[in-house]
Amino acid sequence: MNPADKFETVLDSLNKNIIVLTNVLKEYIAIENEKKNKKKPSSKYEALGENERVELKNQFELFYNDWLNEKEFEVKKNLEKYKLQDLRKLVDAANISQDRKASKEKLLRLIITRFREMKMLTEGLDKS
Repeated sequence: MNPADKFETVLDSLNKNIIVLTNVLKEYIAIENEKKNKKKPSSKYEALGENERVELKNQFELFYNDWLNEKEFEVKKNLEKYKLQDLRKLVDAANISQDRKASKEKLLRLIITRFREMKMLTEGLDKS
């Protein structure tokens, strides 16, 4: 076997190995893409629509007015009835900064804190 034939044989062997490696990589990429697509869907919700935002702002205002009228326990009880996702929407509509992984208890504390802030602001303005 002359050197040219040897070279051609080695080149053919390398070409076959490259084809096999390329196919293996394609299969690996396909498997990885399937894994990415099978990941648990996130618990994010779509952005609030304008009507929903207005409705939730009004609900927040009703809760605040009740809270001002010394119905704090009733307000807290009603807020606790909300599902976590609905509570997040209410907090979002009220423009309260929140962590998307916040627990229900933390969201309730944020709302009550906002009520207190709003009360202090209105009392401060009334005194002026």
